[in-house]
Amino acid sequence: MTSSGLSCSVLICVYRGDKVAYLLESIESILGQSVLPSEIIVVVDGPVSEGLAEAIEGCEKRSKLIKVVKLLRNVGVGAASNEGIKHCANELVAKMDADDIAAPNRIELQLGAFVKDPKLTLLGGQLAEFSGKVSNVVSYRKVPTVTKEIRRFARRRSPFNNQTVMFKKSVVVAVGGYPKLNRAEDYYLYSKLIAHKYKVGNLPDVLVFFRLDENALGRRKTWRHTKEVINARNEIRKLGISNIWDLALTTVGQIGVFVLPTFFMRWVYKLLRK
Repeated sequence: MTSSGLSCSVLICVYRGDKVAYLLESIESILGQSVLPSEIIVVVDGPVSEGLAEAIEGCEKRSKLIKVVKLLRNVGVGAASNEGIKHCANELVAKMDADDIAAPNRIELQLGAFVKDPKLTLLGGQLAEFSGKVSNVVSYRKVPTVTKEIRRFARRRSPFNNQTVMFKKSVVVAVGGYPKLNRAEDYYLYSKLIAHKYKVGNLPDVLVFFRLDENALGRRKTWRHTKEVINARNEIRKLGISNIWDLALTTVGQIGVFVLPTFFMRWVYKLLRK
């Protein structure tokens, strides 16, 4: 808790594909924050392996900050996040992925920004991508910090690194929470906040270290994934964030991910990160 009395909840969604070691590192990075949250809500999205279930139970016993919410079936990250938000006691909620590592001062920096500007409704930051050890940073996903640039960026790409965001619970609930989309549900939610003229922002600081998954690009090279992303971008267009030309350009890019060789797309992604 900050000197102003402001605190937050951290929300982590876990599903059967998550690895025990990665989850433990993620939770450890929150428990080691320079300013601790008042609670960590862990949503277990459907049945998980025995090892993962035991690890989650062990974490809950280890720290009184950790509260576990178990869902009977897998509902997807958007719906699981909506359920987790219901269990968050604080107005401010920080999202965190189950395999990423928070910078030691992440919570402190974000709470400080909300104290400084009470009109803020959502605040993200920069993402450092690492391979193997967290010290081995290989690239960054940089997002704009100026409101005007955030709105411009949102026309074709999400202007927030979802793993870094902290938002006001009441505002997210007021706009309907995460939508019923199979892909880009976070991009849609944040675009909706922008469309409704809520104040949003990004810090210039690295808030989270993202674990690179060598198989992630391969999983995107399916027609189902391609169609779902295009559909999500079309829904975002309907919010007035982008226009038909933005949709056409991103659709061509998405189809390119599907049809072009994986080695070529890896080169493109590295180029975009630079």
